[in-house]
Amino acid sequence: YVAAGFMPMVDGEIRWASEGVPDMLVAVVPRADVTFKDGWHVQGLKGTGSYDYAIDDVFVPHSRTFALFTREPQRGSSAATRMGMMPVTAAGHAAWALGVAKSMLDDVAELAATKYRMSDMAALASRPTFQKGLAHHVAAWRAARLLVLDAFTTAESAVAAGGELTPTHRADMRVAAVFATDTARECAEWAHLVAGTTSIREGSRLERAFRDIYTGTQHAFISEKVAIDAAQI
Repeated sequence: YVAAGFMPMVDGEIRWASEGVPDMLVAVVPRADVTFKDGWHVQGLKGTGSYDYAIDDVFVPHSRTFALFTREPQRGSSAATRMGMMPVTAAGHAAWALGVAKSMLDDVAELAATKYRMSDMAALASRPTFQKGLAHHVAAWRAARLLVLDAFTTAESAVAAGGELTPTHRADMRVAAVFATDTARECAEWAHLVAGTTSIREGSRLERAFRDIYTGTQHAFISEKVAIDAAQI
């Protein structure tokens, strides 16, 4: 293969198969053959090390390529490695979103004990509206986490037993990742609002987490199209 072109946000190369659908391959090339672009200037997720890159007519032998959607691992034999790249990616997205949301819920719960809003005589933690909001969003977070665990455990158990991933398995995992991200965003928005000016100060964990979660929601992997496609299974 000869690899060339501009790859925004580290996208893969597409080759059309006989059935008319993209046959996507992963190509491994020396770093010296890649031109990296300084394009990751964003509001959140600043520390991910993401970048755009370009490759100009680089020869890639077949031995340094593999199918993107294959479920045959290059190494290892666990059920997770035999599920393919997409389920692993979905799990990563879900876990990251849940982790960011949990950090914000934990931080705002701690803050509430000493946070006094203007004209309030009692700490934020003593306000019934805060207590109700905290209980609701913690419960929503736990529900999203359990959905993710259920979807991925069910799929992994099926593969471990020698079965194949069904379309329903794949759809359930993708939807779980979308739902977890949506729920995490809602939790983050609530925490951001109730924390008042604390959450807008540069350098605070709440401010950084809020920017990160909203940046993460823009990823195509957890867009509404994923949920729409899954509903058609």
